[in-house]
Amino acid sequence: MDSQPSPSELEADKAAARRDFGSARALLQRAVAETPDRLESWMKLAAMCRAAGDLEAALEAVSGALRADPYDFVARLMKASLLERTGSGERAQEAYGEALAQRPDPIP
Repeated sequence: MDSQPSPSELEADKAAARRDFGSARALLQRAVAETPDRLESWMKLAAMCRAAGDLEAALEAVSGALRADPYDFVARLMKASLLERTGSGERAQEAYGEALAQRPDPIP
């Protein structure tokens, strides 16, 4: 979980800074393949997919983040939010409950 960013993730950050979001997403997909236990890479990919309106891909990326760290509060909240946005109300409600059960004190 404390791994360093891969070269692909670093390049994705640069692409995102240039607002080249298509390249950033592709590089982040490579980054999660290179460092599948790196939560931050998965969360960046999820955010990139969400911003592009690809909520299903964002959910897949959040699932990867939760495999890397099943107790990450922000990943759990993003999952709940994405489920809500896709119309999965009952699943979203359950996911919000799970997130709240794992919330840090104080909440970031």
